[in-house]
Amino acid sequence: MIFVVDGKVSRKIKGGENVPFNIINFQVSVQINNRHICSGIIIGENWILTSATCVILDNNVVFGNIKIRAGSNDLSDIYSCSISFYDVSLVIIYPEFDVYDFWVNDICLLKLSTEMIIDKWHVNIARIVQVGEAVKHRLHVSGWGEHRSDGSSNPHYLQRISIERTKHEVCFRYYHRLLDTNQFCAFGVPRSSSVTQGDSGSPICDYRKIYGVVSILLLLNDGQEPFLYTKVVNYNYWIEEIKLKY
Repeated sequence: MIFVVDGKVSRKIKGGENVPFNIINFQVSVQINNRHICSGIIIGENWILTSATCVILDNNVVFGNIKIRAGSNDLSDIYSCSISFYDVSLVIIYPEFDVYDFWVNDICLLKLSTEMIIDKWHVNIARIVQVGEAVKHRLHVSGWGEHRSDGSSNPHYLQRISIERTKHEVCFRYYHRLLDTNQFCAFGVPRSSSVTQGDSGSPICDYRKIYGVVSILLLLNDGQEPFLYTKVVNYNYWIEEIKLKY
């Protein structure tokens, strides 16, 4: 069974560890009606990178009144002066994305109505890898999670797990279909850790260097399922083109 990891349920990163805000300060909470629905990545003063599945209901049907919460890795924090909210003025889905085509080209840009305050401590801009840069076999993914590695619960704090990319033929065993060249399959390390429903738009990264965006998740009975992410580097030209145009 395949689920879109779109933030509509509460289960998120499983088996992760809390991340200090100065380590991952480029990840934001995408919210509707003050409720976290998925994650986004700061790639400019007024630009957020996320997945199309984060904000879309059907082809040409997207959520309205989207807000971005930045400045804190704790969603329960309502007092920190570093927290800011920004309205999304424009949702730009990659033109070749189709919800009925196995989430190929699952990528989206959100333009903010006002520029973010980038203090480089609580809020910073991530860097997307460029063509030709080496990609590590083991990377990280972060999201607002429910389960810590010690078994306790802390549902409001940003958490991170290690992930390991796997070959397309391994992914085929789970999804029973060949992946697009812009899609990759990965497992949590250890296998007991994983992204879960709700982590769409989360960054696949090595510190501030962004390699991908979480797309969809296959849910199995053993809880050790792989997930798909979109390879961002192949969209660099489109991203820069949109930022210049709008």
